[in-house]
Amino acid sequence: MAENLNSSSMENGEKFIWDGTYENLKKFVANELKLLGTWKLPGDETKVFTSPSVCLKWQSKTSKCITLSGDEAKDVAKQLRSLYDEATMNLTTSSISVDDSVVDPSSTSDDLAEASVIELSGPENASGMPNQLNSLAPMSYGDEHKFIKDKLSDIETDMKPLESKFLDKALTLANDLSNLKKHCLENNGEYVSGLLQENASLKAENIALKDRLDTTCFALSDLTTKVKDLEK
Repeated sequence: MAENLNSSSMENGEKFIWDGTYENLKKFVANELKLLGTWKLPGDETKVFTSPSVCLKWQSKTSKCITLSGDEAKDVAKQLRSLYDEATMNLTTSSISVDDSVVDPSSTSDDLAEASVIELSGPENASGMPNQLNSLAPMSYGDEHKFIKDKLSDIETDMKPLESKFLDKALTLANDLSNLKKHCLENNGEYVSGLLQENASLKAENIALKDRLDTTCFALSDLTTKVKDLEK
């Protein structure tokens, strides 16, 4: 499947080109890159794969270029480079083996020339690779089950630290609430006693003010009576 992958240098690094079909690209991402996510077709040409850690875009009709983004984009680019180098090495080894098995040491130079012409005239795909290398059997149910199981295991492993942090936070909050409740219960008597004392003090002040008011009213009435007597 990696035989559909081509690589070329750019001014700002390296770009990868996928010469195969969309279906084979989906299999390549799942089987070779081991990525789990979803595919979307936002346009007639663009195919987009999205996972929690990386986004892969492929222009299927024009440049056929693969664009990577996300937290693990660099790691995926390294995977692509490794797979491309491995596919190139395998193709070279396969070609050498085929040449060694076909060429007879006793062959004449004319025979070798004819064999070379036959080899070069064979059908090739857009990346210069033999067409038979593009075939790939679909992932079996057992392999798919194992792949999903491994991914779920990785997710579970990543979730454990988060679960531990959540439990620590929940325990801290529970302890704070318990301490607050205990503090309120222990100081409840003081709060009630303070309120009762404040209430009693206000009542005493109210009685004193009422007595002063009555005295003032009596004095005012007496003064008014004396003024009237003087006017007579």
